[in-house]
Amino acid sequence: MKQFTASELHAAPAEVCEQAYRGPVEIFKNRRRKFVILAASDYDELVEKARSVPDQQSNDSHA
Repeated sequence: MKQFTASELHAAPAEVCEQAYRGPVEIFKNRRRKFVILAASDYDELVEKARSVPDQQSNDSHA
């Protein structure tokens, strides 16, 4: 996963966006990961996968 600092994002947002089209991008501030930027299609895919996973909590409560 490509990594950028918050300063790099501020200085070159187009570069960060271009990298996000290729895959998730991590944004660090004070050496800590603060954000992950990804293409909308990647986000939609993650949401769809999350919706298709059975709800483990409700299954466990019936045990």
